[in-house]
Amino acid sequence: MANSMKRTLTKLIPVPAATLVMLVIAACSPQEAILKGERVSVLPAVTVQQSDAEAASEGAQLPPVVAVPNARSVGLTPGHAGGHPQLEASLTKAWSVSIGGSGSDLVELPTPVVAGGKVITVAPDGVVSAFDVTNGASLWSTSIENFVDDPLPGIGGGIAVSGDLVMVHAGGHVLAALSLDDGALQWSVTNPLPFRGGPTVIDDRAVAVTDLDGNIQSWRITSGESLWDYAGLGAATVLFGAPAPAYAEGEL
Repeated sequence: MANSMKRTLTKLIPVPAATLVMLVIAACSPQEAILKGERVSVLPAVTVQQSDAEAASEGAQLPPVVAVPNARSVGLTPGHAGGHPQLEASLTKAWSVSIGGSGSDLVELPTPVVAGGKVITVAPDGVVSAFDVTNGASLWSTSIENFVDDPLPGIGGGIAVSGDLVMVHAGGHVLAALSLDDGALQWSVTNPLPFRGGPTVIDDRAVAVTDLDGNIQSWRITSGESLWDYAGLGAATVLFGAPAPAYAEGEL
C-alpha cells in the first residue's frame, strides 16, 4: 500500500516579505476610475507680456547707457539709482585676492566700492584694504577695530567714498574715516550699539549710518562731529542685513 501511494515533493521558493506586501497591496488597490468629459489643466497658462512701443516715446524706457568708472557706494549713488551702466559681455576673471578675512554661513561680506583706481574692501575682522583696480596689487591695509567676539550675523560692514575719504565700518561699534590715498585714519567715532546699514554720504558734507536697534545717526564728514540722531523702533528681532539708507533730493 505504501508503495502504491504517490508522493508529491514541493520545492519552496523563499519570497521576500516586502514582495508579499507589494503583492497584497497591488491586489487590494481598486482600479482608478476614469471620468468622462474634457480634462482641463489646473496650471495657469503662460503669457508673455509685450512692451508698448507708444509708452517708450513717453519716457517709459531705460535711460542712455553710461560708462561707470567709479562705484563710490553700494547702488552707485547715495539714492541707489545707478542708472543704466555699460557692461561688456562676456565676463572673465581678471584677478582675485584675499581681503584678510572671510564670510561664513551667518556673516556676508559687504560690497566693495571703486574710487580713484582703487577697490576698497572691509573684512569682518575689521581690516580695510585697497587694491589696484587693474591688477589687484595691494596698495594699503588698515585695521579700524579689534573684535573680541565673533561678528554678529548679517552683513559684516559697509563702505562709501566721499572725495578723498573712505567712510567705513565693519559691523562693529566703530565708524572710521580713512584717507583714500594711503588708508591713514582721519577720525573715528564709537557707538554703544553695533552699526548695521550704511554708510550713506549726504551731499559730501555728512554721513549717515543705522545701528542694531534701527537708530540712525549723522556725522560731519570732515571732522566726525555729531550732527543729529533719530531713534528707531525697538524690536525683538533684527534684519539679517540692513541696506544703506537712501538719500536723494534732500530726503533721507
